[in-house]
Order: sequence, then structure tokens, then C-alpha cells
Amino acid sequence: MKTGNLTHEEERDRFQGKLWVIIVLQFFFAVLGNGFTIYHFVAWERTWHSGIIYSFNLALCDLFYAISLLPLAVYYFPPKDWKYGFILCKLDRFVFFVNMYGSTFFIACISLNRYIAIVHPFFAHERIEPFHAKVVSGVMWFLAIAISAPVLYFSTVERKKEKERKKERKKERKKERKKKVEKEGRKEGRKEG
Repeated sequence: MKTGNLTHEEERDRFQGKLWVIIVLQFFFAVLGNGFTIYHFVAWERTWHSGIIYSFNLALCDLFYAISLLPLAVYYFPPKDWKYGFILCKLDRFVFFVNMYGSTFFIACISLNRYIAIVHPFFAHERIEPFHAKVVSGVMWFLAIAISAPVLYFSTVERKKEKERKKERKKERKKERKKKVEKEGRKEGRKEG
């Protein structure tokens, strides 16, 4: 989709220039919601059955995911540049992927747990203990970390040279001046008409 004289890159840049606002909102809602959920489980739940254990781990995954969003929001804040260095880039992407996989795994665990409880209630009541859910949760965390480990090796930061940054800033100022001139021209055209 094109609007006016904008190119695809300009449209993308405009969208990414506003993306940081969405990421910050997502961060705050995720921290509030998952923080409350974790607090509720720790403070109010007396018996931790398998469903609570899986839900707690899911909330923990989502909280870690939310924390990994802050550096990403700063990255998308204009002038889109990673300011935290090579190690934090790798760590941020690693945490993001661990929690993406972990959330998927724990949702699957919750689904399987509910399936067993509904379809095989006597088996679930007699044989499935909270200890089993803790062991399965540990395995899920291990799997999520193992699957995400290549990100630690392959993620990298492309450094923009100062010269390129200056060119980009100069280009942005030129665009702003051009827009300002066009805007003033439209205003004068309206006055004459």
C-alpha cells in the first residue's frame, strides 16, 4: 500500500518510528498482569497442584518476555540504534526466544493437564502429583533454553559508523525542511484561492 509519494522504506520507517510506543505499553500491561498473577500464586495459593505450577511458570515466562521488551523499545526509539552493546544484544534476544518457546511449552502442558483431568479423571487424581509437574516444568525450561542457545552464538550487532549516522541525520533534516516548505506552500495556496 502506498500513500502519496512515500516509498516502501519511508512507510516502514514511519511505522517503526512509532513502534516503541506500542512496545512500552505492552511492557507495562505485561508486567502488571503477570506480576499480579505471580503475586497471587505466591501469596494466596495454599495447595500447588499441577495446573497452578504450569500457570505460575507461564506467568514467569511472560514476565521475562516483558522485561526483554524494554531494550527493544529503546532500540526503536528514533534514531533507531542499539545502544547497549554486543553482550546485551545477545542476552536480550536469548531471553526473548527462551520465553517465546517456554510460553508455548507451558500452554501445551496446561492443555495436556486439562485433557488428562477431563478424559481420565481417576488416573489424574490418583497418579499425577505436584512433583511430576515440577519435573515437567524443569524439563520445559531446559528445552526452551537448549532450543534458544544458538541465538547466543548467531545474534550480532551491526554498528553504524558515525559517518553513516551523520548522513542519516542530514537526510532526515532535509526531509523535514522539504515537508515544511510544502506545508507552507499549501497554506499560501489556500490564502490566494
